[in-house]
Amino acid sequence: MESTAPTQRMSVYIKFGIAGLVVTVCSAIAFILFGFILFPLVLIFFPLALASIITLLFGGVFVLFGLTRKENRKLSRVLQYLATLSAIIAMLCLVTIGPCNFIRLIDLRTRLVVALTGGQDELQSWAMQLLDKDRDRMDDSRRWDVPKEYWSQQVRRIYWIQPTGVSVDNFFENNQRGVRLIFGGGFFHWSIVIGPPGSVPDPKLNDFVLDSFWIRWRDGIYNWAQG
Repeated sequence: MESTAPTQRMSVYIKFGIAGLVVTVCSAIAFILFGFILFPLVLIFFPLALASIITLLFGGVFVLFGLTRKENRKLSRVLQYLATLSAIIAMLCLVTIGPCNFIRLIDLRTRLVVALTGGQDELQSWAMQLLDKDRDRMDDSRRWDVPKEYWSQQVRRIYWIQPTGVSVDNFFENNQRGVRLIFGGGFFHWSIVIGPPGSVPDPKLNDFVLDSFWIRWRDGIYNWAQG
């Protein structure tokens, strides 16, 4: 005999909460797949990150509001609301202060690109060879904008969408030189900075850009993000 009991429909408040989770997950996937390689995409991804966080917050508010309604005070409904709210709080922490925040996702994508084009060992080996070259064309006897003929095949593959630039400069403590691969542009960009093993970023570089920070990949290789 078929059941004649009415099917319980999902609450509209929970739907808003789930929508916030879906938008955030899709945004995170977009960051990993596309990153900030093309400068015009900055106009898309920053609003996308902000929209994800706002959508999560609104979703959480809707779930809280639904939880206060009298018709939702049944145990099964309360458990649904609490589960959705817990997922929203967890996701909000992950994409703001946690390991899945959008800056970390850009860093993850950059690491994946390097891994797929030859790996960090190959990149550091090329950088060390470049640092050993005679740099007569250094600007102001300090910085050298590396011509493309010196780029390795791996570097060319990393920059297959839009070459931004490669330079040699004093990036590490005690005026130690490093090789910088620059990505992005405008008000947000980041760099892969490579030096010999044991290289430590010069803290004075952060004096000029207050919202810059270094992410260590391995000994002598860093991701330098700047606002």
